[in-house]
Amino acid sequence: MNQFPTGEAFEYLSADTVEEADDQCPQEFLNSLTVSGLPPHKLILKLETLIILLRNLQPNDGLCKWTKLVCRTFQKHDIEVEIITENHPGTRVFIPRIMMSPSETDLPFIFKRRSICNDHK
Repeated sequence: MNQFPTGEAFEYLSADTVEEADDQCPQEFLNSLTVSGLPPHKLILKLETLIILLRNLQPNDGLCKWTKLVCRTFQKHDIEVEIITENHPGTRVFIPRIMMSPSETDLPFIFKRRSICNDHK
């Protein structure tokens, strides 16, 4: 079932790393990891797509965890979104790529992913 709006898709790829310099994990392995609380390595979005913020970015400006947003424009390092939840409805803001690490994981190393911090629905 395809619930995405029609139109051109924009693809964001994460930059995945491990904290310990001694760990030599292949990039393909890091990119393949699906970790709870983090967006996927390949995030494909379309205009007018509903997304949900996964992190508190700027709570005073309405950018809190679980805030519902609609994609308006795409740029190389961020996306312009419109807040549609009750706090700050209609406000347009930019969501940057940020470094994220899972709070809990079974991985034997500290995994970091730089990506847009949202979950597409």
